[in-house]
Amino acid sequence: MVKEKGPEHAHFVQQEEPKTPGESTKVKCKYCELIFTATATRIRAHLLGWTRYGVQACDKVPPVVTHQFEQLEKEKKEKEFKKRKVEQLDKLSKGEAVKPKKQSTLKAAFSKQDCLKVDQLWGRAFYANGLFFRLAKDPHFKAAVAAIASFGESYPGPPSVDRLRTTILEREKQLCRDGLASFQESL
Repeated sequence: MVKEKGPEHAHFVQQEEPKTPGESTKVKCKYCELIFTATATRIRAHLLGWTRYGVQACDKVPPVVTHQFEQLEKEKKEKEFKKRKVEQLDKLSKGEAVKPKKQSTLKAAFSKQDCLKVDQLWGRAFYANGLFFRLAKDPHFKAAVAAIASFGESYPGPPSVDRLRTTILEREKQLCRDGLASFQESL
């Protein structure tokens, strides 16, 4: 069954016959005479001035034609939106979960950039200090990073070298002794 051509084809002259049904073909715009390999989407893009489909915008298309295709695109989007809503309602009526699609926001884009900066700083800390990459998988290291994140901006930063060598080390030793004593008592 051959698919019927849409209204966009009335504004173009076909330059060659497609070799197989459904294959794109070369067309020539009746307004600017641009020749390009066309699909219905690329033809509409040319008439509407969209450049994201890899085709040059037509600068000679009459405003009436542009308006006609803008209306067709609007109707097409509305129809798709309604279809998605009906599908979601069908799923809900059957008791299936419906996950809304997430749209990227400006905040998310900035968060992604911030995340890349933080990753770069982590990498630099590893490389500059000769830290083993497996440290990133270490559960104790991950717990420390998570604790910093949950503490928030008021965290003063990593402990000093002096505190790591003395106070913190002594507390860790005591925790190990207490754990060992409790283990020995359970035997």
